[in-house]
Amino acid sequence: MKTDIKHTIQTRDLTIGYRTKKSELVIGSNFNVTLQSGKLVCLLGKNGIGKSTLLRTLSRLQPQLKGEIWIDQEKIEHWTAPELAQKISTVFTERIPANNLTVYELIALGRQPYTNWLGKLSEIDHRYINLAISQTQCETLLNKKHHELSDGQLQKVMIARSLAQNTPIITLDEPTAHLDMHHKISLFILLKQLAKKMNKAILVSTHEIHYALEMADELWLMNEQGITSGETEKLIKNNALDELFSTELMRFDALKRQFVFTKD
Repeated sequence: MKTDIKHTIQTRDLTIGYRTKKSELVIGSNFNVTLQSGKLVCLLGKNGIGKSTLLRTLSRLQPQLKGEIWIDQEKIEHWTAPELAQKISTVFTERIPANNLTVYELIALGRQPYTNWLGKLSEIDHRYINLAISQTQCETLLNKKHHELSDGQLQKVMIARSLAQNTPIITLDEPTAHLDMHHKISLFILLKQLAKKMNKAILVSTHEIHYALEMADELWLMNEQGITSGETEKLIKNNALDELFSTELMRFDALKRQFVFTKD
């Protein structure tokens, strides 16, 4: 059910990277972007530009170097870990540590921010778990151990766990990396529906530029100079995608809505 409550992530002069006791490695700086409820936003950029680092920083899985991150008009540091887990969920592509969990048990872990200290699942918890299973079409996988799954199947299950968490904000890092074309399209359609019908704010890092251009309400274009953000059609019209890749091998063709090889 769609709600009129607005949820947002906003960054102010954000610098991301890694800090040790002796040094600081800046990946990107001066990021000023906003993710809003009801929007499917795709984060585009070449490999190694820092997309995963940005998602991890927005989820407070690693600290920002400078600047501010605001979630629902509060600085991210003001939210406790349990509170933040009810605000934002993340889906990454890494394999999870070895254990003997079934698929159902893995999806059910998405309810941890809401269960009591015993971890007992309520009727509401089961309702969200079953809804997530249905949305991702994981019904035939429930009794399997997660280590028995293919990469594509595991990716679907991890998305289901995020949906079971029922957060208003969802970030996903390359969620279609191990999926075939049919499941890639199905996933983008699902994310679009979640944004529109359930008013979720969804940020997807992806290399699927074609699907991003067709489905995203807004784009975040990340390169060495920073992030350019805006409505998809406006960015295409303003030739913003020309600066996405620093290479002379290809260019963005606005009429074809795709990158094409340049000719000698």
